[in-house]
Amino acid sequence: MTTAAKQRSKEELEAWSSRFLQDGHPEPILKNRTRLVDEIVLEAFSRTLLDSCADGVSLLAVGGYGRRELFPYSDVDLLLLVRRPPESPEFKGALSEFLRLIWDSGLRASHSIRTVEECCFVHEGNFELTVSLLDQRFLAGDSPLFAALQERFRKFITAERRELLRRLSRMSRARHGRFHDTIYRLEPDVKETPGGMRDLQTIHWLEMLRENGPDIELDPRHASFLSAVRCFLHFRAGRDHNLLNFEAQDEISAVPFSPWHDPAQWMRAYYRHASHIFRASLTSLEAAEAQDRSLLANFRDWRSRLSNSEFTVSRDLVFLRNPHGLDVDHQLPLRLFLFLARHGVPLARETERRLVDHVIAWARLFRDEPPQVSFWREFLSLPHASEAMRAMRATGFLSVILPEWERIDHLVVRDFYHQYTVDEHTNVTLEVLEGLKDAKDPAARPFAELLEESAGDGWLMRLALLLHDIGKGSGRDHSEEAVRLARVFLARIGASELDAALVLFLIEKHLLLPAALQ
Repeated sequence: MTTAAKQRSKEELEAWSSRFLQDGHPEPILKNRTRLVDEIVLEAFSRTLLDSCADGVSLLAVGGYGRRELFPYSDVDLLLLVRRPPESPEFKGALSEFLRLIWDSGLRASHSIRTVEECCFVHEGNFELTVSLLDQRFLAGDSPLFAALQERFRKFITAERRELLRRLSRMSRARHGRFHDTIYRLEPDVKETPGGMRDLQTIHWLEMLRENGPDIELDPRHASFLSAVRCFLHFRAGRDHNLLNFEAQDEISAVPFSPWHDPAQWMRAYYRHASHIFRASLTSLEAAEAQDRSLLANFRDWRSRLSNSEFTVSRDLVFLRNPHGLDVDHQLPLRLFLFLARHGVPLARETERRLVDHVIAWARLFRDEPPQVSFWREFLSLPHASEAMRAMRATGFLSVILPEWERIDHLVVRDFYHQYTVDEHTNVTLEVLEGLKDAKDPAARPFAELLEESAGDGWLMRLALLLHDIGKGSGRDHSEEAVRLARVFLARIGASELDAALVLFLIEKHLLLPAALQ
């Protein structure tokens, strides 16, 4: 069996790869690989475990295999459901042979053996088992035993719903934190980074667990695009490899199915899709966390006293008291972002969606009546300006009041200075500057003291940072181009001659400091 199965698997993967590189459709790959693996696993089960212990054992597909979302070289997650913990040498021998047949067929199998009781219990340190069981699928064996698991598992989910939602939300937030809550790494891991496959799965799991809440509307093209990227990376590496490095970006932009043959343009498309997925995952997390009435949630509600006549702070999120005000008062979003920059409270997803819906109309209004220098001075002097800037970017509002920003939105530049896209690099730089006041590193103190000495003029440095890279991607010297664009912007907002001169000087000379440090 194993030699023939391995050869068949190899031949089918090669055929799928050839078709995929032409059309870029991932769905047939996932469907056909699941079908092939089902056949191999079921044959191995019938030859080893079926006769000896079928009355007390069910074979289940779980995780991605259970969802029928097997990528070309993904692991095959199996669960052997047993009536009681197996101890007989016969079972252990049959299990060993079962796994050997699967591995010798060219599949990477991951298995666990659990009773119904063990499946319906939150295991400390192994919450992933519970998550994988959300996507259980019966393959073979004792069907009444599987039915018993389904009934017991439904009751378990109902009883432990709040705890499961809390753990899943916490696990997802921690994963986002490992990547600094940004999708904009130049070489992203398409499985784990924010906006990746794991976020798509988290949306799916949270919707399965929630009793009620908003349906998360996500265009299926975003998931299809990301699945195509992961299929490409697997075929390219011949293994379960998910890092979209520079070499892979060059290659995927050159394949026949890619509409973008410039790697930088291709990556801008990737970030657009990832941003939709990331925002949908945050919406889903927010909806799940809203159901959590724990002591911590109540404690965080102390910030509700920040509410005013225009904005409500609830569950540590900002809502509009009168959403219809956005239709008649285009200054309202400016006051909203000043509120965020002052207090550091994030937008609710509902508020974010309302802002996105108005962006096109505001683009026309602010073109004729741009925010003046007084807004930028106040905004960039507030303690949480970089966080508010992220919200501006997420809603598209930053490009409305600073049209030059569109040039660097999602822009990839491969050079010594950038770990992120150009727009994210700018945001991170502003965050670092804000963090200087609380820096513990002795090497950072001199810079913090210099910033303190600038007193009321610190906003000009932040404005220069905001504008310093807007000349990227022009094909010309980016410092000179940034100066040219910044001069137009500064005139548009009514900056004084002295302030404009200082900002333009900092932009023009911004490469001197890294040059000196090197």
